[in-house]
Amino acid sequence: MEQLRRLDRIVTKTGKAVSIVVGVVGIIRIVSAYPIYIHITKKQREKVALKIYKHT
Repeated sequence: MEQLRRLDRIVTKTGKAVSIVVGVVGIIRIVSAYPIYIHITKKQREKVALKIYKHT
């Protein structure tokens, strides 16, 4: 019975570790999304700025 408990603890620790890593990666992706959006939007606006200026 003790061996089953030990095996269960090992499996549980592994599951927790993997979920923490996945969570941290997810948080990093969410945090980096807005700066990437700002950068891309700024570059795209610079590309079309002359066309916008000509139409005004």
